[in-house]
Amino acid sequence: MKKGKNIQDIEKLAYLYLKKSLKEKNIVDKDYQNTPIRRKRNELMRDILIFLALGGVITAAFLFPNLPSGLYPFLKKISKKFNTTPKNFIYSIEKLKKRKLIRITKKGEEHFITINDEGKKYILKYSLSLLKLPKYKEWDGYWRIVIFDIPNKKEIFRKLFSKWLKNLGLYRLQKSVYVYPFDIKKEIDFLSAVLGVYENIIYIKAKVIEGEEVLKYKFHLNKIKPHE
Repeated sequence: MKKGKNIQDIEKLAYLYLKKSLKEKNIVDKDYQNTPIRRKRNELMRDILIFLALGGVITAAFLFPNLPSGLYPFLKKISKKFNTTPKNFIYSIEKLKKRKLIRITKKGEEHFITINDEGKKYILKYSLSLLKLPKYKEWDGYWRIVIFDIPNKKEIFRKLFSKWLKNLGLYRLQKSVYVYPFDIKKEIDFLSAVLGVYENIIYIKAKVIEGEEVLKYKFHLNKIKPHE
């Protein structure tokens, strides 16, 4: 049985997906929109967590009573960064603190908002929703086979893993065997590690599968240029 995956490696993969999601929302860009948009609070809280997990810095001074007037421009600016209002931004920060997903840390005379371990667990699970499998214009002729033997004590994660494989587009050959025509090692490692079943997964690269014509039809490989 293979060893479990290092949590730092899992987080690195998660942050790639998370960073991409923030870029799509322009949250990591330097350009701010002129007018903040009212957003769903759960989405705003999640984006704040992702921002912090990726190394973003948010001062906590505005959470304390008697906010200095000099800090209001900062609060207004960072609120725009998240396309929201200062009021909604402060509400989301306080809600995250209440749910114990962030903490206030002090460095010198300044206070900062940082993500804690519970917050990291939350965004790690959320990052699964950003997972997509690659598709290429050429096929190298090899099949990627995912086999799993997950014990009964992890039944809920076995069902989740199987459901994710199906939703991602893998084809089910047998009860615990799925296949895909392109390289998905990184994505399968990430999925299985987050669900805690990494040690129970076997990833195989095979040249031939009996009855593969059905698979070629299933994945529309007749429309894809074969790799020479």
